[in-house]
Amino acid sequence: MRSPGLCEACRNVPQRTLRRLERQLRVREKRVHTANLVCASCTGSVPGEQIDCQSLDCEWLYERHKVVQNIQVADEFEDAIKFLVAREREPDVIILD
Repeated sequence: MRSPGLCEACRNVPQRTLRRLERQLRVREKRVHTANLVCASCTGSVPGEQIDCQSLDCEWLYERHKVVQNIQVADEFEDAIKFLVAREREPDVIILD
């Protein structure tokens, strides 16, 4: 089994690492949700649908793009979470770095 970007120290304390990863994931998802709500409200878009904003003067435009890029890293968090959960179920599995 491959370790998805987790150092040995994090692999050795899986419960703490799992909590931290899940917390970071929730924070990132909340930031995306908040930015999308603000932008949808400003543009008159329906929340959850594409937001068509081109206002280069708006700080939320940049914030929304930044948080969307950050949430893409969430896939790596999810892989690490799955790895830790699987390792908890089968602690004797050999880890390949």
